[in-house]
Amino acid sequence: MEIENSNKEESNIDHISNVLNDNIYGCDLLLCLFITALQSYRVDTCLRPFPSAYVHDTHKNVDALRNLCDTIPSLATILKYPQMCSLEILELLRWLLCQKEQTTLRKVNVPISIKKSYQPHYTYEVIYPFKIEEAWQKRKNSRNSFLTYHGSQLDNFYSILKVGLQHNLSGEKALLFGKGIYVTNEITISMSYAPFGLSWKNSILGNKISIIAVCEVIDDIEKVKCKDEKFKRRAINRGSIASDIPDKYFVVTDSDMIRLKYLFVYKKVQLP
Repeated sequence: MEIENSNKEESNIDHISNVLNDNIYGCDLLLCLFITALQSYRVDTCLRPFPSAYVHDTHKNVDALRNLCDTIPSLATILKYPQMCSLEILELLRWLLCQKEQTTLRKVNVPISIKKSYQPHYTYEVIYPFKIEEAWQKRKNSRNSFLTYHGSQLDNFYSILKVGLQHNLSGEKALLFGKGIYVTNEITISMSYAPFGLSWKNSILGNKISIIAVCEVIDDIEKVKCKDEKFKRRAINRGSIASDIPDKYFVVTDSDMIRLKYLFVYKKVQLP
């Protein structure tokens, strides 16, 4: 058994070290999103997918997972001293960071023009596996697409990254402008929906951050509702109680018409 565990540990260390050497900032943010979802009072809905090693007879052992995550050192420390981690930590990190064909995050320069006062501290591009990227390009076909902003609570972003923005989970907003995903072409509007939240205590990004998603939207006249004259379409969405979708808002009624393109990460700056 000791030999088997030793082999597992060596294998885990090799895989984790490789991915951290290649993309430590992307791994750090992914771990931040995972832990934030895990600590949420809405953990059942926020932490999707949930690691199967902590599910027993349909019961999710949230407490055990939280206790384990409290002991994870910084990724820089793990990269330097991987042997200090328990086998349980290594297996969790391998599950989270090293799966093949999963969506990943990579730190990049800000890719679009944005006012200096709204510049994020960190920008991440969302990198999709080949099959998902191919399906999106086929869906888009010859249609145009455009970029919009979406703000949400920090604990929502793990599931958003893993399963995408879902038009059927719009909650109370569905009563106002109809069911769908709410995005805008004005970043200041999104900021009001993206409060700072506690993240991972050992993150290189800081332990209190806010995220604005930059989303690519396929310009589908039936499934993307807005008032903007440039798009020349109806500004009323079925099922809404408001008479009109307001300026600078878009309601995407089909999840297949939208995907994450970038994440803007803002860290809470402590005043002296």
